[in-house]
Amino acid sequence: PLDAFEVTLTPGEDAQLVHIHGHSGTAKEWTLHSLTPCPDYVGAVAIEREGVQVTCWQWDEQEPEI
Repeated sequence: PLDAFEVTLTPGEDAQLVHIHGHSGTAKEWTLHSLTPCPDYVGAVAIEREGVQVTCWQWDEQEPEI
């Protein structure tokens, strides 16, 4: 649940998982990545593995020219 973990929120720095309530020593095993899917929206992905590289693509939703 959203109230069961703590993350850093330092401006200009990547977020890091600090603590997972009820699970000692597991926070360092997670990788967090922030996402900006489009203007006025933000998101994040949490992956239970250290050092994962995340790539985000954006597709142009315009109709193809014929």
